[in-house]
Amino acid sequence: MREAAGSEAHGGSISIETKPGKGSAVTVTLPKKTKPGRGEEEMKELEQARILVIDDDVAVRESHEAMLKANGYEVDVAENGKEAIEKSNANFYNLALVDIRLPDMDGIELLTTMRETVPKTVKIIITGYPSQENAIEAINRGADGYIVKPYTLTDLLRKIKEQLQKQKEAKKYSEEKVVEFVETRAEENESRASAKGKQKE
Repeated sequence: MREAAGSEAHGGSISIETKPGKGSAVTVTLPKKTKPGRGEEEMKELEQARILVIDDDVAVRESHEAMLKANGYEVDVAENGKEAIEKSNANFYNLALVDIRLPDMDGIELLTTMRETVPKTVKIIITGYPSQENAIEAINRGADGYIVKPYTLTDLLRKIKEQLQKQKEAKKYSEEKVVEFVETRAEENESRASAKGKQKE
């Protein structure tokens, strides 16, 4: 079986070719750095997100780490489920890319564990064996999305940005609800105090 993925984005490119029993051949061209100040604060916030890449293939880990860092993300890597759990418990990651086939545990099993230990981390499952059944199981076990091999860098970056945007919006909504609750309670307390003052008069 042969799996390959290639793309060009932001002036850079990545090409991955995997052959069972022979490992992976990865070609990476890093994009030229652009000057900051595109006037998009929201994009800047998304690009500063922390991402954990979980894959047992060293070539995939290194290539994804290089390309994601080149696009402004902070990146860490793990080669198996055990390392991923240890790192996610010790550090906060906005998003985790989880390969469905890991040497020590199934990616779906890892999703279940991470859903309990780090529920706020967005989890994207990466699979080369797409099916409706697998997709449904991944979502039920805690995946926020999935991407199918072979995929392009453009596809991966789009999926990451979509999920990080959803995470940001959910956080903003929660914060707004807290502010609304505090303001409502403050108004209620003020009304009670005003009513008591009138009764004394």
